Amino acid sequence: MIVNLKKNSKMKIIRFYFGITIISTTIMYSCLRSKETVNLDCKFSINQLLQDDSSRLQINDRTNDGIVTQLVDKTKDSVTTGAYYFYPNGSLKSYKFFSLPSTYQYNEEYDSMGNITLIEGSPLVLRLYNQIDSLSVQFTFLFSTLHKEIKNVKIKTNTGVQFPAELLSNATFTNMKSVTFNLPVAKTFKSTVIYTEAQLFNNCLQKSWLLKDTAKFEDKSLYN
Repeated sequence: MIVNLKKNSKMKIIRFYFGITIISTTIMYSCLRSKETVNLDCKFSINQLLQDDSSRLQINDRTNDGIVTQLVDKTKDSVTTGAYYFYPNGSLKSYKFFSLPSTYQYNEEYDSMGNITLIEGSPLVLRLYNQIDSLSVQFTFLFSTLHKEIKNVKIKTNTGVQFPAELLSNATFTNMKSVTFNLPVAKTFKSTVIYTEAQLFNNCLQKSWLLKDTAKFEDKSLYN
């Protein structure tokens, strides 16, 4: 199966900046580079990726000579997926996370030496929710962990509920961790607001950020 995420696809970039509200979510995350920022060699090869996660990935593009240039996560809908793009020598060129065929929510780009050159979006790449009974909704928030450490995740709601959240490796998406929790908000779902805060450390840049996310669901509908 080929996922329609090839390099010649017309892609829409969703950029997140300080304090700007986009799609009912505010991301406090810096994707700016500075001369003072350390940029370590983070070269990551297709062989390394396949060695750890070959069963969860599929080839999505290759050259006429048979060189693999893109791998994607195997997912049920083939649309919500992480996509890895590679240079001809097999080193990682970029990683993008998609929730729509032509729109990526998150993007990291690397030069041929393994230096990170661009970060777009927030590593909190996806928020899933599902009504599990007449009172409760189950939420799963996914964080990209490629070359990153994410710690001290805290969840709080606009009703005053708050708790620390444990990140676990995600069974579907590669280089991804997720947190799952239930809230008794089935009857007040559209007015629910969830605030997420976490410490983020980028191993390539040797730089840390405080990630703050505000998720609103006023234009969403529950399903079970």
